Amino acid sequence: MHQPFSLWWAALAAADETMQGGPLVPAWLRLFSAHLSSADNVRLRWGGDLGESAELRRAYSALYGRYFSRALLASRLGFTDFVPLRTNVTRLPNGVTIRRTAKGDIPDWIAWDPASGSYCLCEAKGSLTGKEPAFMTGQPTCVTEGKKQFGRVEVLDRSGRAVATRNWVAANLWSTDSRRRESVSLLWDPPSDGGTFSKGESEKHADGIRRRRIANIALRLGRVGLLGSARRTGGVLVRVKASPDRDGMPTKVSASHEDDLLHPIERPATKPHEGVYAAALITPFGIRPILDGGDLAALNAASKSVAPAMLFGLSVDALRAGQTISEPWISGQGIAAPDGLSLFDLSRVEIGG
Repeated sequence: MHQPFSLWWAALAAADETMQGGPLVPAWLRLFSAHLSSADNVRLRWGGDLGESAELRRAYSALYGRYFSRALLASRLGFTDFVPLRTNVTRLPNGVTIRRTAKGDIPDWIAWDPASGSYCLCEAKGSLTGKEPAFMTGQPTCVTEGKKQFGRVEVLDRSGRAVATRNWVAANLWSTDSRRRESVSLLWDPPSDGGTFSKGESEKHADGIRRRRIANIALRLGRVGLLGSARRTGGVLVRVKASPDRDGMPTKVSASHEDDLLHPIERPATKPHEGVYAAALITPFGIRPILDGGDLAALNAASKSVAPAMLFGLSVDALRAGQTISEPWISGQGIAAPDGLSLFDLSRVEIGG
């Protein structure tokens, strides 16, 4: 199946992974444009093999595999609230525990599936040297190995009962200018045993994993008390206004047939977007949470600079139960995802305090 795919999903995944994982310098701000093929403006294709050495190639392939896999799971399956799994034990505020039970690699995230009201364990894979026929038949080695990782963890509720999860491997076979083949993204869902939730239980669990994810982000935004009340943390909230804009839509598609392009699964927004965010400025030099008037002044200065800069935000509405965006807003200016995470090209949006 050939479908258009906005790179804003991958950029948002990279931003959130950076924010939750620690105050790392966001090198990904330039990597997408530096690595994408300039010879193919339609398919998702890299310009080269991502690095000169085998070690760098593996590192970049895995890094992009993580970003694009998460982007696909969010955009195509609607998963939200991705929480990275810790090495041995990960605990959610509602008493759910994800625990390693065997040696070896474990899945990358636990996330939430609003459609089924259940947890999902998710594993990301990126492959530069894999074989296209193996991906087309659903049996590449990376998927086989990824499926094994779900058996190395257990998901238990507060009482110690096993919880049923949807388990997904998202694997990407890369295409490059020298490896001219179809790029393939494969989503595979091995089943899982365990108890399911009633509607009331599902709502409580959805709130629990959302709180954990927001707590991770709030820490990096310098707002540990953000969950208590967005307006009582003392930090500046940033108002963003963005317009629908087809020009500059950062989209690559893995499609070669015109008919596939006429019926995309996602389209640029047709209405303006306005939201209020707890936010951070992201530049090639690092991440700066917007906490006071000085930070807001720096944000406004960066918006007028020619240097690349992004605004990462967590919607205030996402902090209020049941008030999240129902559909993603995507344009050439940025993306506002259903779970309240947003990323904007700072030079192309209107901002205010």
